[in-house]
Amino acid sequence: MKMRHRLGIRGVCAGTGVLLLAGLLGGCKAVSVGIDPTLADASTEVHLVGINASEYEQWHDMSMDDYWKPTCELREQAVRQGYAHVIRFGSGHPSKVTVGEYDYRALYGKWQARNARDLFILASLTGKFPRGVGNIDGRRKIHPLGPWPAGEVLKCVIGQGGIVIQNPAAEPRKP
Repeated sequence: MKMRHRLGIRGVCAGTGVLLLAGLLGGCKAVSVGIDPTLADASTEVHLVGINASEYEQWHDMSMDDYWKPTCELREQAVRQGYAHVIRFGSGHPSKVTVGEYDYRALYGKWQARNARDLFILASLTGKFPRGVGNIDGRRKIHPLGPWPAGEVLKCVIGQGGIVIQNPAAEPRKP
């Protein structure tokens, strides 16, 4: 009897946390990132980074070539401080990863604490990409963190031509 009572309270607490996070992210349920089958064996890293207004221009304008250099302090800092979530694709890794509020409550909490308003999706793709700011470079997509339709899962596919957001919930902000 005690065991059931404890599990019931945990269930209520978990449900409350889900509702709180859904409110923080404007109803977003998750971010799903998949890799195109043509890249299934290629080692590819994807970063989901919550960016606030004061950092927006720096992240918007940064060269993706520079970002993916091993010596990029901005990238290392974002990962070290926990506001960049790293997803790895390639041999031995799944071909699709869903980052949802159950699994990444701490990530969303860090984004909220930093007043993040935009999600930067960055992929370590090789090949020829137009060099430029914002979404011009196919290795970077910028999407507002909210509000999204209630329960929405933002779906992205990483392909040879870059990142494609399959169901954009809002227009990107102007820098």
